[in-house]
Amino acid sequence: MSTGLLRSLARRLQRYHSPSLQPHSLARQAARAEIDEGLQLARSELGWLQDGARQTVEEGDVSSSASKLSQHERKRSISRRLVELVRRRVNDHEPVAYLLGCQPFGPLDLATRPPTLIPRPETEEWALRLASMVTKMLQRHEDGGPLRLLDLCSGSGCIGLLLAHQARRCHTALQVTCADVSPQALNLMRENVRRNGLSDASIAMMQADVFTSADMQHLVEDGGPFDVIVCNPPYITVKEYDEELDESVRAWEDRRALVGNATNGIDDGLVFYRRLAELLPFLTGRASIGSPSPRLPLIVVEVGKGQAPAVRDIFASSPLVARCETWTDAWDVERVVLAYPHVIPPSK
Repeated sequence: MSTGLLRSLARRLQRYHSPSLQPHSLARQAARAEIDEGLQLARSELGWLQDGARQTVEEGDVSSSASKLSQHERKRSISRRLVELVRRRVNDHEPVAYLLGCQPFGPLDLATRPPTLIPRPETEEWALRLASMVTKMLQRHEDGGPLRLLDLCSGSGCIGLLLAHQARRCHTALQVTCADVSPQALNLMRENVRRNGLSDASIAMMQADVFTSADMQHLVEDGGPFDVIVCNPPYITVKEYDEELDESVRAWEDRRALVGNATNGIDDGLVFYRRLAELLPFLTGRASIGSPSPRLPLIVVEVGKGQAPAVRDIFASSPLVARCETWTDAWDVERVVLAYPHVIPPSK
């Protein structure tokens, strides 16, 4: 059975990884590498689905008031469940994270449900790096007061909850506000707070649209002004979404969390960054230059491939920003832009 399921997954993943794979268009070595990559990913997915099928059956067996399944019945139940999961993956293009209902993110175990965006490995990588930076700074925070952090476009809450988790683990003071326009995302976020034992952490969750001034006003009134803003905004262009994105993403994940809609006929995916630069003085409460924590960035944003130079220019145009920095991810893509404030001159 596993061989047939593996082949089904491999065919599906090969179409994703190699949409134009033809003998005349790729050298034999490159084609072989593409196929091997698809097979390896298929093996990984099959393993995850096998574990998920086994866990579902075993949890149902434990919670059932009826007689326990025999070993033979349990194996048959697991096989049936696995076939159903692979069918949904291959035929319906349902993402593995939705099939399993969860996704690891650093030390967190996040619940995942459509249509809320599934946390990506590249986001996990930089969020862990940022968490290390923030906790180190908090441990040296001079006045001992809490640092206020805003996570915009939070989705599942992955970034904000990770930062809160790491800060609490280090016994440092961090107040996190997570905001998203989607009610489904907020419900999932609340579930992830409980799921990861963060109910006692300082985390506020609010429904807010970045482009609605009244919503931004409520954020500042309830949790701000903010010392640091983090955001993984929609940055895919309309053209990329329509022509290049895998069907499993387009069919299952919220378009609003992916696409930076074209404005004034310009489809560059940068509309959210322009809005964030405009909001910086308001959200941070800094009408003039200077920061009490100049070693921390004012804003940290994830960007799409090739967008980092343009995003740096957008934030560099703000009078609050002294310099911008870029982080490159494990796949050699400029993935994160950080904008740092001016340093307050020492008092005489």
